Amino acid sequence: MTGTMNLRELLDCFFGSLLLCVASMNPKSMHYGSYEEQKSNIQRYWAEIKLKLKRDTDRIAPIEAMLSEAFAAFESGRRDKGIDIAMSLWVS
Repeated sequence: MTGTMNLRELLDCFFGSLLLCVASMNPKSMHYGSYEEQKSNIQRYWAEIKLKLKRDTDRIAPIEAMLSEAFAAFESGRRDKGIDIAMSLWVS
């Protein structure tokens, strides 16, 4: 499915999944899908994005570090920290 998407479409899906991941952390917002589902989507889109990047390849490692830190924060119960990191990715 993602193999036929261009970079712009992949980035749109990546950032959409990032926002849904943040929304899924609200226990009252079950209609956004599970955290695990959104994390999987983020990882899948990110893998495809990396393959298509021709410029800004120097940003790959910092983005991966931020994703890892956000996931670790969410999974250890530090919801606010995870949200802050995810939102900083979204605005960068």
